[in-house]
Amino acid sequence: FSTGTLTFAELDRAADRIARRLAGAGAGPGSLVAVSAERSLDLVAGLLGVLRTGAGYTPLDPEYPAERLAFMLADSGAGILLTQRGLPVPEGCEARVLLLEEDEGEPYEGELTGPSADDIAYMIYTSGSTGRPKGVPNTHRSIVNRLLWMARTY
Repeated sequence: FSTGTLTFAELDRAADRIARRLAGAGAGPGSLVAVSAERSLDLVAGLLGVLRTGAGYTPLDPEYPAERLAFMLADSGAGILLTQRGLPVPEGCEARVLLLEEDEGEPYEGELTGPSADDIAYMIYTSGSTGRPKGVPNTHRSIVNRLLWMARTY
């Protein structure tokens, strides 16, 4: 995407607004939020908002086939689907649906917990080339370990 800009202050406010809505809907450490959104500034704020709650996210590419999206959403156990207006909600979705562009729901008024090193940052799905796709979680500690290795190596 190449439209729009956000200052750091605007990104901070947008991410905080989303994080408080997500926390109010039950997102927090140990939970996963499915995120289905087009590449956009809203997506960046949404992912940051999820991480601020301490929850992990599972990306759902809206260009994937509907059957694959439904499988990934159900298999991940995500209790919340964060998406954009106009994108389809996977069939059989049992997750609570929140729209990035709206302010619906009761915002959380308390202190946001944030993640610990061993909390899941994100869970991605394999291509499924050997059958069904498999969700692979990655913790914050694993990400930092990889970044440190890359910095030392390269």
